[in-house]
Amino acid sequence: MAKSFYDSDYKIEIGEKRVEQYTSSYQMRDGQIPKLVIIYSCLGIYFLPILRDLFNDRFGLFSIMTVLFWGCL
Repeated sequence: MAKSFYDSDYKIEIGEKRVEQYTSSYQMRDGQIPKLVIIYSCLGIYFLPILRDLFNDRFGLFSIMTVLFWGCL
C-alpha cells in the first residue's frame, strides 16, 4: 500500500531518515578535517625552506628534483 505524503507519521519518518543521512555525512566529513589539517601543516612547514633552497640554488639538481616532486604531488 502506498503511503500518502499528507500523513504526518510518514512525514516524520522521512524527516528522521533525512536527519540520519545528514548526520552520517557530517560525521564522515568531520573525521577528515584533522587529517587535512595535519597534511597541510606539514606541507606549509616544509614548503618555505624548499622554496628558499630552490631559489638560492640557481636551478641546480635539487631544484629540478623539487619541481618534479611538487609536480607529481
